[in-house]
Amino acid sequence: MKPAVSCLRMMAIAMCLLLPGILWTGCDTGASPPRRHERASVHVGREKNVRVVISTRLSGTAIDQSGAYAYVPPQVLDRLNARGEEDGNTFTSGSGEGSLLILRFNIRGEGDRFAGSVDLSSPDGGALGTLETGAGTYANLPAVVSALTDRVYVYIRRDWHPPR
Repeated sequence: MKPAVSCLRMMAIAMCLLLPGILWTGCDTGASPPRRHERASVHVGREKNVRVVISTRLSGTAIDQSGAYAYVPPQVLDRLNARGEEDGNTFTSGSGEGSLLILRFNIRGEGDRFAGSVDLSSPDGGALGTLETGAGTYANLPAVVSALTDRVYVYIRRDWHPPR
């Protein structure tokens, strides 16, 4: 008799666990989750022509100010275009009307170590976020600019929705 009681007890426990799920599936919560194929068919980060405004703020003793201000914007555009080629994305420099994304590179250099961040914003002044190099540092200015630009591209490809 003990095996039968044990079996009945297990069936009762299973019903207690399954019954709320069975009842819940019949409820209409008003919002249905997106279907997997619908989400995959919409990709916000491909086939874009993006006008960007690039500015630079430098601090620290290891940075050649005049050289860095001339170096950063073209390096960022070249890197964004190289990263975007596979996705069909292109980037051009532009300010004023028609600009879609503003990038402000904040680079710090002390001794032989460089770090920094990029502030992303929209032309209407809305802050989109800040991307940082994190705890790591880089040996030179081109390395930190490349690392930050790569983070910007990942953001554009995955998370950014251009204004319409």
